[in-house]
Amino acid sequence: MRLYLLAATALTTTISFLVPGVAAAQDYRDWSGGYVGVSTGVVYSDAPVSDSNFTDNDFTDSRTPVYARGALLGVTAGYNRSMDGVVAGVEGDLSFATVHGERADTFSSYETNLDALLTLRGRLGFTAGNALFYGTAGFAAGHASFSETLDNLLGPAPIPAEDSGIVGGVIAGAGVEYALTDNMSIKTEGLTYELAALSGVGDTGKGTFDSDYAPGGVVVRTGLNVSF
Repeated sequence: MRLYLLAATALTTTISFLVPGVAAAQDYRDWSGGYVGVSTGVVYSDAPVSDSNFTDNDFTDSRTPVYARGALLGVTAGYNRSMDGVVAGVEGDLSFATVHGERADTFSSYETNLDALLTLRGRLGFTAGNALFYGTAGFAAGHASFSETLDNLLGPAPIPAEDSGIVGGVIAGAGVEYALTDNMSIKTEGLTYELAALSGVGDTGKGTFDSDYAPGGVVVRTGLNVSF
């Protein structure tokens, strides 16, 4: 819940900063057409690692949050159609990520990574002066990995459960974009994403267990777009 509140606070702060100037601005921007851009931001995640199917009765099922955070740097391309103050469009972006999380205690250790995030989303919003307020939702894919080790401290060396690969999912959020000139704009948005689970089989040294990790979290980012 803290992650979602953080995204909402960042977005609200940006909107509050822009709105006073919107009323005095002239609506000179035509949002129709294609655009490209760059973006950067941060990612926060508390997706859990889930264990099941233990053959070692000394262990029980668990869902352990692995708090991860990191940065995004990406490129964006999209297309808008504007009519009577309503803007509809489609946007895609590819971001390279450095999102890493880890946790360790007496009997277990976890490590998760998100290396890339790709999204394809629809956007729908309305204009107010030079600002465009919008909601967005669509599909996401990411390259992620995880490793989990459970150690019973009594048997042979444990074998970690691990997996990596590209997984798909969904993403949604909201943002505000502000026209700096007739072909350049700056945006800030908050997004939440949920990706499909990665799965692996590990061994405690006395018995096997299944482990799943479903990447998900909150993205808060800003970007600069150039239309053509």
